[in-house]
Amino acid sequence: MSRVAKKPVAIAKGVEVTVLADSVSVKGPKGTLSIAKPEGVDVVIENGQAQMSTSDASLVPMAGTLRAILANMVQGVSEGFQRKLELVGVGYRASMAGSDLNLALGFSHPVLFKAPEPTLPRSPGHWVEWVNFAKGTGPVPGSNFQYSGWTTEANHLGNVAYRTGQKIEWDYKNIRAKNTRDADPFIKRPSYRAGWEGILKTT
Repeated sequence: MSRVAKKPVAIAKGVEVTVLADSVSVKGPKGTLSIAKPEGVDVVIENGQAQMSTSDASLVPMAGTLRAILANMVQGVSEGFQRKLELVGVGYRASMAGSDLNLALGFSHPVLFKAPEPTLPRSPGHWVEWVNFAKGTGPVPGSNFQYSGWTTEANHLGNVAYRTGQKIEWDYKNIRAKNTRDADPFIKRPSYRAGWEGILKTT
């Protein structure tokens, strides 16, 4: 196990973490978030901490990724996130005027920065949005669905090329590498769970 995956996630007071067979949800004062739990990665809640574990060496990076995301989820639903900026200079000041930011930056007049209105609806979670849109039961996600699919596929193929030590010529229609069969074990599983027949084309 990596050092990241081994490090437990401290569950803040007032936060409830629920682990299901295929997902993990976190509920706190600021809302509820959920994420899919990778098959083969276990999450155990004990003594106010969440601990990741896996018996599959190839899933250790995924366990570390899940740990990092889960830690951010706990912070998000309990404290939220903030960015602190430091003004450096003689006479520079910043103060809040309602929801707007009032800046004194050396000009003869103050600079008023109006807080932008929220442009995206509250998300039930990226994974939930993605699955609902793929099934045709939900609206277009806040992020570009098609673009995220392309970038995810490109990242995955980069990993496959690294592991095989070969250049990958990708056949996106048949979901396979055209120039080598060494990539197959990293691209396809021997079998898929029921429900993916209409999405994945096996050859």
